[in-house]
Amino acid sequence: MNETLKVALIGNPNTGKSSLFNALTGLRQKVGNFPGITVDKSTGFFSLPDGRTAELTDLPGTYSLFPKSLDEAVPLDILLDRNHKQHPELVLYIADASNLKRNLVLLTQIIDLELPVILVLNMIDQAEAKGIKIEIACMQETLGIPVVAVNARKRKGIPQVIEMIQNGGKVSASRFLNTEKILRFPLRELVPAGEEENPHHTSYSLLLKLQQATITQTKKTARPGFDAFRKNYNFDSGEYQRDDLLYRYRAVNKILATCVNEEENSRFKRHQQKLDAILTHKIGGYIIFFLILFIVFQAIFTWAQYPMDLIESIFSQFAIWTGNTL
Repeated sequence: MNETLKVALIGNPNTGKSSLFNALTGLRQKVGNFPGITVDKSTGFFSLPDGRTAELTDLPGTYSLFPKSLDEAVPLDILLDRNHKQHPELVLYIADASNLKRNLVLLTQIIDLELPVILVLNMIDQAEAKGIKIEIACMQETLGIPVVAVNARKRKGIPQVIEMIQNGGKVSASRFLNTEKILRFPLRELVPAGEEENPHHTSYSLLLKLQQATITQTKKTARPGFDAFRKNYNFDSGEYQRDDLLYRYRAVNKILATCVNEEENSRFKRHQQKLDAILTHKIGGYIIFFLILFIVFQAIFTWAQYPMDLIESIFSQFAIWTGNTL
């Protein structure tokens, strides 16, 4: 068996994507650009126990599927276009276990695209240190996808991730946004003629394509069907985006209330409260603030003079030595 399984690694920025990517692929990776744009593309390979090879593509970090930059548009294009060269057979979603409220919003969008997904909860040690306890079984049941906790930097949990990738992700039966609830028009009209039975044209994928066609409308990218639909039904992309995110944050809050317990009196919170009490004190806070400003001023205008004089002396001596030598 020498098949290649295409896997996309996606998540919010600063969730440890690079650490997980390196832990899985090691030195078997290459860097290039996504076709047609100058956004870096990291691709790596690793072997699965059943003999297949996994091709892992590290997608640019983003907070949602509503792109605000060229980098953030890359994941949306790849996930929506089933004919894209990098379109994944499996999505590996990485989340910061200590900040799930923000991280799970993008995950719910990907789940609604009906793609096979695995959730990797990274930095689980930091979450535990903050008194955050995540019930993995509850998360799996609620989200309807495989979930694994890891510490990618220390390579803890990586064998379990590889095993889950081999078994394949799962297309969740859960839907976090009822498109019919926030929209009052038939999205099925956007399905191209002759593709009415194609299961890839999900309600949410059609909605994102409509959103994308609305905000990137140019002569070069115009889509007659989408443009006519938008005008006929007076589609407001800003209003839709707001409603979409509001519904998702509500859904995420319910998930966290059910599956995540946070200790009220954890060691981390006690230290945080003590520090807050000192730094925000009505008198002591101002004293600390002005002390920091004084230290910064001294570092720039007084203390910096000593290393500058030393560097100048070294270069002067070096110039003299060079002149004598030559």
